[in-house]
Amino acid sequence: MNLNNVSTSGSITVHPLPITYGDKVHLHYNGFLLQQPDVSITAHVGYGNSYKWIKIKDFKMDKLGDEFITDIPIEDDSRLNICFKGNNGQWDNNNGQNWSYEVHNGIPNIM
Repeated sequence: MNLNNVSTSGSITVHPLPITYGDKVHLHYNGFLLQQPDVSITAHVGYGNSYKWIKIKDFKMDKLGDEFITDIPIEDDSRLNICFKGNNGQWDNNNGQNWSYEVHNGIPNIM
């Protein structure tokens, strides 16, 4: 993994960067939800600004060692927003901030 293409922000790691519409990102979570016994975790994903998400989907995450992982197809060229929920009803939303990433539309910026 090229560390220049990775974002580590608190409890999550996202790669590759930049995130490009039509591609897939690898998401790793190792936040406080892992402290719960027998937890399963879902990535709650949407697009748009932080106040109005669109195209919301949940992605079941797989446990790998001491983290949970999943792949997310990038299906919109607006901002990618992520938070996590455990099967016990608890959420990790980064203290109300969620995790948010710019999505590149895949069109080269030619000047």
